[in-house]
Amino acid sequence: MAQVGVPGIDPELPAAALRAGERQSLAVARALHFGARALVVDEPTASTTISQHALVGQAVLAARARGLAVLLVTGNPGFAHLVGDRFLLLARGQVAGDLTREDVDVDVLTRLVAGGEGLTALTATLRELHPELDER
Repeated sequence: MAQVGVPGIDPELPAAALRAGERQSLAVARALHFGARALVVDEPTASTTISQHALVGQAVLAARARGLAVLLVTGNPGFAHLVGDRFLLLARGQVAGDLTREDVDVDVLTRLVAGGEGLTALTATLRELHPELDER
């Protein structure tokens, strides 16, 4: 666990006794220990606290640093931008964007994940129909 930057987790505890972020970190540590060359992580922060996001982020970055290819599936653009270097955006089963960290900042990535121009149009329509939204 120390090799992936997540010290302090008792290796004698059953995985079921760990918090969600600790379990995700344990899975990354196991992959590194057993010589994985690639890691697929699906929604690792979905049910975690912000402090547990840090544990997962440390583990993912440690895996990348050790040369693993990491595919992180997430709807959390802020977390993705922190740990990712390339972003493949999907919409209705089609590639909607293939970007690098240099292409987008976290605000643009968030807007794209939230629906991009479609979200902008929806916001304009709702504000037109409900002017009180501008007062919030």
